[in-house]
Amino acid sequence: MDGFQIELFARLPLAQAALKVFDFVFDPDALNKLFDARHGRCYQRELSFDVLVRLIRDALVLHHGSGHRSFGDAQRAGELPVAMQNV
Repeated sequence: MDGFQIELFARLPLAQAALKVFDFVFDPDALNKLFDARHGRCYQRELSFDVLVRLIRDALVLHHGSGHRSFGDAQRAGELPVAMQNV
């Protein structure tokens, strides 16, 4: 890590820092490449694999395991491209 990152993490709460690390680890391009390489007979249309992973991460980390709350928050924010029952 460079000096900026060290200073940034020193000022952020631990939970905020963990979410920032998740954003780096779960890079959308890398996740979609992984899906393309391993998807088998599965497919994606409006809901991409990286968005689904982010929603599951949010459910586990932010909503105590509640997928319904995670998907609902994403829908209210306009970040869920499909109906909740389709997730």
